[in-house]
Amino acid sequence: IHLQENTRDQSLNLDEVAISRLKEEQLCAKTQVCDPALMELGLEYSCAVCLYLLNSIGLDLSNPIDFDISAFQPDIDKFQYVPDSFLDQSASLTIMFIQLDLEFMIKNQDKLFSLILCYSIFMGSKKLSSNPHLRAKLSQAINYMVISPTEEDNSLFLTMELLFENSKILTQICPKSLINLFVDIEFTGHANDFQQKFTYRFHMYKILFFLWKLPQYVKRFNELSMDVEFTNDDTVPIFLKFINLLINDATFLLDEALDKLHKINQLEQEIFHTNFRLIEDSVKKEKMELLRQTRQLVETYNILSKDTIQALNLLTRDTPKPFLTSMMVDRIASMLNYFLRHLVGEKKRDLKVKDMNLLKFEPKQLVCIICQIFVNLSKYDGFCQAVVDDERSFSLDLPELAINILNLIQPDPFLVINFQKCKLTLAEIFKT
Repeated sequence: IHLQENTRDQSLNLDEVAISRLKEEQLCAKTQVCDPALMELGLEYSCAVCLYLLNSIGLDLSNPIDFDISAFQPDIDKFQYVPDSFLDQSASLTIMFIQLDLEFMIKNQDKLFSLILCYSIFMGSKKLSSNPHLRAKLSQAINYMVISPTEEDNSLFLTMELLFENSKILTQICPKSLINLFVDIEFTGHANDFQQKFTYRFHMYKILFFLWKLPQYVKRFNELSMDVEFTNDDTVPIFLKFINLLINDATFLLDEALDKLHKINQLEQEIFHTNFRLIEDSVKKEKMELLRQTRQLVETYNILSKDTIQALNLLTRDTPKPFLTSMMVDRIASMLNYFLRHLVGEKKRDLKVKDMNLLKFEPKQLVCIICQIFVNLSKYDGFCQAVVDDERSFSLDLPELAINILNLIQPDPFLVINFQKCKLTLAEIFKT
């Protein structure tokens, strides 16, 4: 026994020494990378790369305020000889500087316009970069620049807000580029592209939420949403593709999250039951590992599904037209009915787990967002008819169940009042 204890102590000491050595190496590397002179050179290089790339496609920024980006056509012939590594290095440096030394980026905020403009143009164009992973990395770099990690360190992000507000070029480019990338990233050609696309879109949602705070960008999204008519060759308009993928993602992520929560509920009941201690150790270990893996997976699904539903909330509020087309109205109605039924109906009991906060599961907030989407679209008869026609999930008791939950949650009182109006509208259509 003493020999085993000594061996265990020696093993722990070796682990502590190894961890201490790794920490020292990490701090040494960070000290070298964060050298002010080296960082200055790195930022100068990154800005120079972006200006060179913009110049290589024929974009003249000598007078950016008066530049008409709508008439601009990139010169692909000159650019085709420029390697992707230039842009990749620039994005990597930008991400690294923000992660390691935010103060440095705040001091050099006057140099960031060329980075933002370059990343915005290239992330939205398959012609300029056929590498979807690189384009997704550019969206990650923009995300890091526009989203504050804490309320205390938001100086850079307030500057970014002003930069976006005052730039007509970015107003024209960024919304369209974001939509193009969102659609193009659906198939990356990677073996794990189905899961990978959600990681990439996480950053795109953060940019979307940032842009939605700025009225001129909401107006630009609305302009893009007007183009929902099919052309002669039956090409699906890009905004309809965007909405279709959003609904697909929301359906998949929420469905997977709710299914995994049900499994966690079952596993927790089994594991924390008194008879569990009588089970063989190997089976216990297997069950505990399955619970850990399922919790880890459902946390990711919950984070992404909440962002996706929130994006649908913003879009249905300010750009409703695509959701009312014959191609989309039945899909959005059935999706909302289905998930509202799971969150406020009898099945909600299956979603109770021991620590919902740990799993990032916020059912109350999800109910509020889904009810708000109902309110956003309830002023349109076509949507209300589609809701009532959904025989799989809709019944007259569904809005009433949702109102009961809203009264318990006590969210914005206007939401409850407006959803009650929505309920009356649905009841009238159901009777006829």
